[in-house]
Amino acid sequence: MWPVGRAFVNVAVVTLLLICFALPTSATPRILLQSSGVVNDIQETTDGDTSRKWWIYVIIPFVSGFVGYITNIIAIKMAFGPTEFWGWKLWQPKGQPFGLFGWQGIVPAKASVMAGRLTTLFTTKLFSVKEIFSRVDPAVVSKLCEPGSVAISKSTTDEIVKTLFPAVWSALPKYVKDEVIDLVYKESSSFITILMNNLKENITNVLDLTAMSTRLAEENKRIVIDMFLEVGENEYRFVELSGLVFGFIFGLFQTAIFFFWDNEWVLPVAGLLVGWVTNVLALKLIFQPAEPHKIFCFTIQGVFLKRQKEVSVQIADLATKWFLTPEIILGEIMNGSKKDAFHEMLDAVSFEYVDRVANPLEKMAASVLFGPEGMEKLKATVAATVRSEIHTVLPLCSSHVEQALDLKQTMLVALQQLPATDFIGILRPVFQEDEVKLIAVGALLGMLVGFIQQWGLFAYIA
Repeated sequence: MWPVGRAFVNVAVVTLLLICFALPTSATPRILLQSSGVVNDIQETTDGDTSRKWWIYVIIPFVSGFVGYITNIIAIKMAFGPTEFWGWKLWQPKGQPFGLFGWQGIVPAKASVMAGRLTTLFTTKLFSVKEIFSRVDPAVVSKLCEPGSVAISKSTTDEIVKTLFPAVWSALPKYVKDEVIDLVYKESSSFITILMNNLKENITNVLDLTAMSTRLAEENKRIVIDMFLEVGENEYRFVELSGLVFGFIFGLFQTAIFFFWDNEWVLPVAGLLVGWVTNVLALKLIFQPAEPHKIFCFTIQGVFLKRQKEVSVQIADLATKWFLTPEIILGEIMNGSKKDAFHEMLDAVSFEYVDRVANPLEKMAASVLFGPEGMEKLKATVAATVRSEIHTVLPLCSSHVEQALDLKQTMLVALQQLPATDFIGILRPVFQEDEVKLIAVGALLGMLVGFIQQWGLFAYIA
């Protein structure tokens, strides 16, 4: 059993004993209540009625604990669900969980915002995009991509030249054609090498990890929800159980107030305070204090921060499994928010490639064969072909990119060494977004239960 659960049981037992044995025989509260007429009212009832009256005070702390527990559970549920807007949707502000009329979980409603914040944390605190890409070996990438680049060269070279320069190409001797094609094949591997060198040098110009993660989060809300649930499973359970314990403790004070001041608004107001305070305290204790503090023989630290090493393993594993895979990263380079910059880079490398292939042919009067305008046409056509086919070539190097970047281990080491004040940012966004709304819902639910206590349950018992 959790320590918080054991504490609840101990406090509950002691309270029951005090209420059941001490209060009925205590003279002091009777003297204090004499002026208000409460004791007289009790004395005027039968013994059975008096027994029922005392049971009201026994029930209050448990109802209060129940309120704290339920309101905290509801707060967690509302943070993560439903995945899509539930209700009669007339209007919903962009990126907000509420609307007319219904609700969407805070995490799915703001999945892209949270993913963006996390990615910013990763790229500013855990690793440098340029540094990790500097680990990629262009020669290895070229070797891995060679089957794809050669296949494209074979399938397109003859067709491109034949289409652009049919008369010239058909008039060339076979040995000249063969030499041109051989040159194309030889240079195809160097094309990938040059491209990867350019990518390493200018990776931040062609890759935006934040834009990538926000888009993926929006498209895969269920995965984002599952990630946060898995990472913070212990903390969410703590929130729930702490509501039970804090609610019970506050219920003891509520009982004392109600015992001496039997006013119809005491229970609703107390319920509102229980729902509000239990939520606030639970959220505070998850993340504060950030650093360990020694109090007597106890070490006090935020619940989430105590598990930094354990959570780091989970985060590194989940992030590299769902969002930071080599296939996704390479796909973002080729088709993401900065694809125009990548296409410009491809064009530049393609033009250089054509020049390198044509240079040895100058001895065979390449310029005469194709002419200046023909060479520009050839470059443009080759560049267009490379753009359309590069998506079949670059993924061939995924295995090396994954090994070279080594993101999982890089993130794990950096996360475990991250200062506690920064590590809070991993899970804090779940509660930070619309935290006030969650606390307000808990308070309103607590007040509602207070009304039910006052006008329903206790009215019936009394």
